[in-house]
Amino acid sequence: YTLSAVIAPMSTTTIAALIGFRAMSLGTLKMMGDLGTVMSLGVLASMVAAITLVPSLLMISEKI
Repeated sequence: YTLSAVIAPMSTTTIAALIGFRAMSLGTLKMMGDLGTVMSLGVLASMVAAITLVPSLLMISEKI
């Protein structure tokens, strides 16, 4: 139940952050474009970890 309640807000904020960081890639400075790419990948990886890794670690810690 909890995951279904937070998936929409998490997805919305992640997409907004991805759009913002990917916009950095449109600039003329290569370093800023690369930074935008790395930051967007980091945000995406954080969302995936928050959805998959954190709940499983919480379940494991309850069993210990």
